[in-house]
Amino acid sequence: MKCKTGETSTLFPAAGGVPARPGEDGLDSARMSGGRKLGILLATPEEHANTETVLALVRACRARGDEALVYLVDDGVRNLLREDVAALGAESGVRLYCCAHGAQTRGVPRGGPALFCGLYTLHSLVGACDRFLAFT
Repeated sequence: MKCKTGETSTLFPAAGGVPARPGEDGLDSARMSGGRKLGILLATPEEHANTETVLALVRACRARGDEALVYLVDDGVRNLLREDVAALGAESGVRLYCCAHGAQTRGVPRGGPALFCGLYTLHSLVGACDRFLAFT
């Protein structure tokens, strides 16, 4: 992936699952689909009470038939190590995103149900949602 300076990034190669261009973030269908969308930013580690709150919000959102888009950032990327959080990405109506840089620096392996991406995707996610909550 080319950086603004023209250098090639070795941290996030384009083949590694990081969206390189707009439209590769999986949000196009979120922008155009019907129903309401709740965006959630989770930046606290897996043992923090915010994780249980986010799980409850996602369940309530899905029970209403609404879509939930969850972005894990900073220490929040460690929530992917929890089975219940990782399972969210496999549920219909739930999209799970993970900051690729945060995962790399915290030793969280790539793969599984989350889309590893950057802050551009977070920016797009905020714009695609009817409501957005941040747990920091």
